[in-house]
Amino acid sequence: DVAMTPGDFNANSAATTRAIAAILDRGAVPIVLGGDDSVPIPVLRAFRDQGDICIVQLDAHLDWRDERFGQQEGLSSPMRRASELPWVNEMAQIGLRGVGSGRDVDFADARAFGSVLIGAEEVHETGVEAVLAKIPRADRYYIAFDIDALDPTLAPGVLAPSFGGLTYYQASNLLRGVARRGRVVGYNVVEVVPQADIANRTSRVAARLTLNLLGKMSRNQFA
Repeated sequence: DVAMTPGDFNANSAATTRAIAAILDRGAVPIVLGGDDSVPIPVLRAFRDQGDICIVQLDAHLDWRDERFGQQEGLSSPMRRASELPWVNEMAQIGLRGVGSGRDVDFADARAFGSVLIGAEEVHETGVEAVLAKIPRADRYYIAFDIDALDPTLAPGVLAPSFGGLTYYQASNLLRGVARRGRVVGYNVVEVVPQADIANRTSRVAARLTLNLLGKMSRNQFA
């Protein structure tokens, strides 16, 4: 847990980066649970001296806004901020479909960076293995999982439900497929909103998918 001061965004962000850096300094893999989708920004900053990484994001939204309401490090901006880090050299974004996901300029900027953009409909139509084949080859992956990548029938407790999302097995096989392709050096799952949940369904599926990933990482990376 990282101690937070309500309303002190800069201090909270710095505290998060310090906590993740301490985990990395011990040679461990940070598994970051909770918060909104601004969380990847301070987490990824802690990877400064860890080598190049490829980000694989599962999300309904593009998250390439430069700013919203004057805030450049909010939940609409994590992938743009990540693209500005010298150690983030590749990116794949899977599950895109959300209304208001991004403006034309945001999609243009994501493509100019080289991000591989894969809509949820493409996952449904072509299958997980075809999608995994489009993810850039890398030795080190960071997985950023916004739980709204899932269909709201499976994960209703989110900030912005969007129909047509990933199924349980699609998400699980995507996560495990990334771990099969290379070393997962970090992971976050965000945007679970308990007060909007039904029978803890969203919390349970987030926990289960995280455990599935950890199991695959254990077999592939730590055996």
